[in-house]
Amino acid sequence: MRNFVNHIFNFKNEIRVSYVIITYLMKNINLDIAQNFSKFERLLGDKKHTTESQISLDKTKPNRHDINYAEMEVEHTELDDKITLIIESKKNNHKDFKFKLRCPSLSQTPFFRYDSDGPTHFNRNSDVPLIQQMITTPHFNSFDNAGRNIAYKTDKLLDEKEAKALEDLNFSFIHFCFESNLRYPLDDFTSIKPTPDSEFSFEVDRKDILSNLNFVS
Repeated sequence: MRNFVNHIFNFKNEIRVSYVIITYLMKNINLDIAQNFSKFERLLGDKKHTTESQISLDKTKPNRHDINYAEMEVEHTELDDKITLIIESKKNNHKDFKFKLRCPSLSQTPFFRYDSDGPTHFNRNSDVPLIQQMITTPHFNSFDNAGRNIAYKTDKLLDEKEAKALEDLNFSFIHFCFESNLRYPLDDFTSIKPTPDSEFSFEVDRKDILSNLNFVS
């Protein structure tokens, strides 16, 4: 009888663990993009235009008083869907910034993003060794045809010297524009006007605690 009770207890624990894993994986899957992947590919791959030559980071993000942000309308050359460019920058660390493209008719989640800083992203793939699933920042975030959020580095981000240059907000934005086929008319690029450094600003030397860990696959 005791063995039977232990068996039931272990079985319940296995179900509970499986539920947690499935819930975690589902949270990292964007079904809107998975079900409309051809539209996602057009939104990302087709040429798009910003509507102003310069954008100023002169607003504070709602509910995040440590972040400056700005938004700008983006026009697709063929689709009429509303697309918004979102730029965010930490007030106390100007090397920590994000660029996002969002299309509400596709998904409330931005369909393309660049993170200059932040935690390591894990590309969950059982066919790839765990160490290769770890994508440190800076990196881009996109989606595959299953709606999975995938982080990746370009050749420029993998090159130490080029990655150093891309710590600059505007240089990184130009790189983001190349990756997302985004231009200001006449093949130029919108420039970003950051807020001036205040006397309280400082650069944070953040070390990602996962970046120096070695995982055994």
